[in-house]
Amino acid sequence: MGLHGNGELGDGTGENRGVPALVPGLSDIVAIAAGYFHALALGRDGTVYAWGANWYGQLGDGTTTNALTPIAVSGPGLTWKPPPLSSILLRGSTTSS
Repeated sequence: MGLHGNGELGDGTGENRGVPALVPGLSDIVAIAAGYFHALALGRDGTVYAWGANWYGQLGDGTTTNALTPIAVSGPGLTWKPPPLSSILLRGSTTSS
């Protein structure tokens, strides 16, 4: 939803949108972030996707070409792996009567 002059919405059309819509080509996304003219998504497998304005190389693909659809960004430090489930400590509260 929003302006789309630089590919910020990631749907490949370049058209502004007044309602939210899915970004084609993305699935199993665990986190998103939005810049002023670009957006990022993190896939469960650790892949970082970027789209939108790339005037200063902010998409991280080594170019300054805008991306109308998500591109997978690669490079040192650009993958994230979730910790193993066994390393996450879950805490709850209990009450007694």
